[in-house]
Amino acid sequence: MELFGIAEIFKARFFEMSGTALISDDIYHLTSADITEAIRVFKSKGFYRKTKFGDSVIDRMQFVEAFELPQQITHSDKFSAFLRQFEPDLLRKSQDVLVPVTLEYEFPGHTTPLISEVIANKENIKQFLGYFKIFLSTKKLFHRELPDSEQFRFEEIHTYIQNNQLQIKHTPWIPLPICLQIINSSVDWVLNKGEAIISAMVDAFDTLHNEGLLVIEKPFTNLYKKREIVVENVLHRHRKKIEIGSFDYSVRDVKSFRSNPPLTYLIDVLQGACFIIIASMKPIRVNELSSLKYDCLYFKDNDGFWLMQDIEKSGIRGILPEDAKPIPRVAARAILLLQEMNKHARKHVPSKKEEQYLLYGINYGFDWRSASIADHEFIRSRLSYFCDHVEVPLDEYGRRWYVNTHELRKSFLLNFFWTFKFSSLDSARWMAGHTNPDHIFEYIQDNFEGQEMVEVESEYAYQQLRLFKDGNNLSDVSNIEDVYDEVCNQFKVNSISEIKEDELKQWLEIQIESGHFEVTVFGIENVDEGIKVDIAIKIS
Repeated sequence: MELFGIAEIFKARFFEMSGTALISDDIYHLTSADITEAIRVFKSKGFYRKTKFGDSVIDRMQFVEAFELPQQITHSDKFSAFLRQFEPDLLRKSQDVLVPVTLEYEFPGHTTPLISEVIANKENIKQFLGYFKIFLSTKKLFHRELPDSEQFRFEEIHTYIQNNQLQIKHTPWIPLPICLQIINSSVDWVLNKGEAIISAMVDAFDTLHNEGLLVIEKPFTNLYKKREIVVENVLHRHRKKIEIGSFDYSVRDVKSFRSNPPLTYLIDVLQGACFIIIASMKPIRVNELSSLKYDCLYFKDNDGFWLMQDIEKSGIRGILPEDAKPIPRVAARAILLLQEMNKHARKHVPSKKEEQYLLYGINYGFDWRSASIADHEFIRSRLSYFCDHVEVPLDEYGRRWYVNTHELRKSFLLNFFWTFKFSSLDSARWMAGHTNPDHIFEYIQDNFEGQEMVEVESEYAYQQLRLFKDGNNLSDVSNIEDVYDEVCNQFKVNSISEIKEDELKQWLEIQIESGHFEVTVFGIENVDEGIKVDIAIKIS
């Protein structure tokens, strides 16, 4: 809101509107007297509306029109942080978190910013470009003083900014306790509850279909009453295997559904569990998950299950390669459950083109006569439903970690590397579908704290030196002999066995932290084997 004097515009318009001058210099930290007066004026002007949760909030569009502010500002977190001063209902929910006006899930998500952070953040160059476009749109007020906006190639500028600006946000690494809770709960749903839930849904749905009770009629009362009677008899048969409260619901109430869940809600949560298991056991992007084919799973004798997928980023000349990766049995079980849902959709809503995709399914609880392929938004919502249902613990500000596929992908790769260190780079590259190991190593370096990476690299260097000393030819480092000689010369010994372990490790940490030693990863092209990993320790 600092750009182009919007704060001054607000103060001036407020004075015109109320006859009262705001005394605060900082628009984000108004005095209590200013806030009280502003709320009084805004109420008298009818700026407030009620949300579906009963909270009184400022109508953004009405506010913007009244104060003659650009509409695009309504998308700004800073604008929301400013207005939050006049929304006591939302402040009662959290003084710290910029709680969304309409809360999508049970709690604010882990990416919901803190009000203090939003206020302190510098303006992004992309936001500046947006404001600049707005400024140029006022040309009619200034005639010749402003150039035509057509003279600026905004699309090219936007693309350049997107490709070249400093990216300060990284996909967060899921805290290990949360990651383990989510995966353990997902395993329980997939192995112990999945089959019973799908069996109950198929039975109930098919019975209602045969009775002609899935059609939509107006008024709904008679249809719903008859549907409840028929479906209750069906659900009764399945309650010995799975706890089911009712068949369907109109308003999602997670608190009551945890103990008395509708069947359509259980399907939603089960889908979330399946997505979590697949994405946590095999690094996969959300578009790759949505694009999985129905027959993506196959079993190899004396080996195990493999997942075939289209790799999103490693194509040559725009052609996406297919790639098979090993997956554990529980991930295969999740895919088999999704295949069962696909089969049910094929039975009632056949589609030769769409049913080829694994995530083709009936829109249970919405339009009973339609089916579609789960898209990005569908996958995101089911993952969040699952996190709410299993009650992922809140952070100190009352935010819940609503996991997404990219975070699961990242956690797999970083945990894989942390466990097996540099010897796992080629395997991690292969599992992630990257062409070049350099990319994986850069990704890992970007996501480890500096000191953590120094510890990993020094421990790795120590292990490689020990392998070389023992005459073991399994060392990954191509120039390990040069490194070994460098160490012996520095300590004036003939063998590193003459150096105390702690002393050598500490020395290696110092060399890596100072830049004297640098672990580097290369992707070396090989005619027979494609790209191989070559690791060296550069000595400067």
